Amino acid sequence: MIINLEKLFFLLIINLILISSSCQINSKWANFKILNCEPVRENYLWAARTELTNLQYKEFLWHVKKDLGDSVHRIMIPDTNCWNKNLSYSSPYIHYYLQDSKYNEFPLVGISHNQAKAYCEWLTRILNQVYQEDEKHPVYELVVRLPNEEEWENAAKAGNPSAIFPWEGTKLRNQEKKYEGNLMANFLRSKNQINSTTDNINKIMDVIAPAKSYWPNDFGLYCMSGNIAEMIDQPRRTKGGSWGSNPLFIEINSKDEFKGWENPSPKIGFRYFIEIIEFKNKTKTKEIKINAKYIESLLSKLTSDSIYVGKFEVTNQLYHHFIGETGQLNHASKNLNWAGNIKYPFRLIRNYSKHEDYFNYPVVNISRESAIEFCKWLTIKYNSFEKKKLGNITFQLPTEKQWENFAIVNLINSSLFSKRKYLRNSKGVFLCNYNPVEERWILDSDKDFLKSGLTKEQIREAGKLDGFEFTCPVDSYFKNVYELYCIYGNVSEMILDKPISKGGSWASFRNEIIMKSDEKFFTPNPFTGFRFIAVEN
Repeated sequence: MIINLEKLFFLLIINLILISSSCQINSKWANFKILNCEPVRENYLWAARTELTNLQYKEFLWHVKKDLGDSVHRIMIPDTNCWNKNLSYSSPYIHYYLQDSKYNEFPLVGISHNQAKAYCEWLTRILNQVYQEDEKHPVYELVVRLPNEEEWENAAKAGNPSAIFPWEGTKLRNQEKKYEGNLMANFLRSKNQINSTTDNINKIMDVIAPAKSYWPNDFGLYCMSGNIAEMIDQPRRTKGGSWGSNPLFIEINSKDEFKGWENPSPKIGFRYFIEIIEFKNKTKTKEIKINAKYIESLLSKLTSDSIYVGKFEVTNQLYHHFIGETGQLNHASKNLNWAGNIKYPFRLIRNYSKHEDYFNYPVVNISRESAIEFCKWLTIKYNSFEKKKLGNITFQLPTEKQWENFAIVNLINSSLFSKRKYLRNSKGVFLCNYNPVEERWILDSDKDFLKSGLTKEQIREAGKLDGFEFTCPVDSYFKNVYELYCIYGNVSEMILDKPISKGGSWASFRNEIIMKSDEKFFTPNPFTGFRFIAVEN
């Protein structure tokens, strides 16, 4: 823990950094500030405006020595001898680059991947303490970390998926009349010279530029190409190229010139990203009281048979009660299943199954056996009440035929399965939560095929078009004539008699949002939940 005077000093540094920044936070995404950062994905993922500086790291070293002692401090010191490896011309940097205050605002180099992660962990603790004690700041918990490749590229492109460089166009020199001819980045201009970076920046440097040099991209980030190559979360990987890179290697999607690097280098540093895990709750979610009246409010009777159907997919909040009352922790939602090819936000990995913000969202990452156990619990729960409108009933998962019977009404009573190419009603409003990738990336409005070579980022970006990037509250969109919500999309729903799920999910494409479509379901995943039916005994 840092004492009050140290915290005050740290807050002063934060304020100075914020005041000195000329970049404005994108008001569409956030109405608050994060230390030296700009939002790069809505209001929960932020990137540092600059590569980490010598001054920032020296502050970290001071705290390490004070709190953890000399032995840990020595481990965290950058390898300044990296300047002397095949770079005899730059040997003075061994003694001056890190220590001399003239280089305070230059990017840190000569560190390992583990040292970069240690800095991020330290800053995570500091910022969480500061923001949690600041009643006016909306952030409760965040994590400082290295970005993955997709996140880094998205930040560099600043909203332009086809960008080659962090700036507009394909030229390496500024095309604006006021700055025409000036280089846009710090890179190696010829094989026979070490790049002299004296254009419009401090005269003291001769290879590396200050961290805040040249022009920021449209997200307000400096030097995303050139200057120093930036570490990503994968060890021995970098992005962006360095002051010693040829122009080809400073392109956003270029091959990694330093792939496989192991030893500290004068050409490699890092830029931290910050992910918001949890915001401070202004209002408390209303707690539910599970009695007969509440359970009956969840049911809708079909026009035939003695069958009732859950109006909603089972929520995290209701599922919590099942786990809490039975103590069957083996059936709890598995956070580890937010994995795979998609980079899920920490707020989903850490909070989705337990945080109040997601109480009204469908439970996911559970097995069919867990859903069946839930239905047994709800059966016993309801039948134990003396005051109830219905007789004894049994809750269970629907069979495939039963599911299709109450899902088919969409074919008759809504435009969901009309001949419309996209799942919107006559007013253009989306009808369900799915991934409208066809609508976002159709090559030609008169064709039914996608652009070739779509990236994961472009597919994920399309998922936001309907209003929800992942799952949505269970009472979203429109109800059908049986008053059932989210029959299609949101989460694919488990079936009792087959190892499949029906209806498609938030990640499904248009062709998967049809009644006869199904998906194999064997293990818990973030795409599959369930809806119960109730049968009168």
